[in-house]
Amino acid sequence: MDVAVEEDGSGRVEVVVALDRDAARRVPGLEDQLVVEDLEAAGWDVTGPEAVDGGGVEVRATKGFASLDGLGDVVAEVSGTDGPLSDLVVERDRAAFGETWRVDGEADLREGLEAFGDAGLRERLGGSSLGMSEEELERAAGRPLPEAVRFRVTADLPGGSRSWEPVLGERTALATESRTWEAARLALLAVAVVLGVAAVALLLVRGAAGSGTPPRWSRRPRPAG
Repeated sequence: MDVAVEEDGSGRVEVVVALDRDAARRVPGLEDQLVVEDLEAAGWDVTGPEAVDGGGVEVRATKGFASLDGLGDVVAEVSGTDGPLSDLVVERDRAAFGETWRVDGEADLREGLEAFGDAGLRERLGGSSLGMSEEELERAAGRPLPEAVRFRVTADLPGGSRSWEPVLGERTALATESRTWEAARLALLAVAVVLGVAAVALLLVRGAAGSGTPPRWSRRPRPAG
């Protein structure tokens, strides 16, 4: 999942589901099986599945938000209102010469893949949000799920970006910050400082010229003889 935020507080959330070659072979004809009408009706723009290098496929879903207040609603559609990413927020603090952007939250994957489901989905699929138990999934993958299923969360903020790789079965803190500066205000500040220094220097020069005091390095003439 990639969260991209613009300077006005708007942005987008993009979710990419990537299957490697072996996983893609297990779901042939995915383009005919994948049902995305509900996602599109909810405002998501879905592309794929598209083939990628190495024989895998990717599916992308993107949805925008108009302000930081709307970001939480879009993230909740990804992981549920009480899901593993439900506490993720982006905040902005404004100052005289710039802004500080902060990401705060966590990716709580201690409940495994079931954390992305809900009671209604589990009821429809016979007790599991995935239609099969995690033990069955591990046998099918031939390795532990934390190795077979990997996650990445990226925050692209004005002034910088940061990525995390949460591990299935663990809780990962998602926290970072970046800063932006108002170039015009900084330029005005620099001009004001230069003018202030110049004004002080001019006053000192005028004061020295008006006092009539000879410079300290003047030498008195030697007496004759």
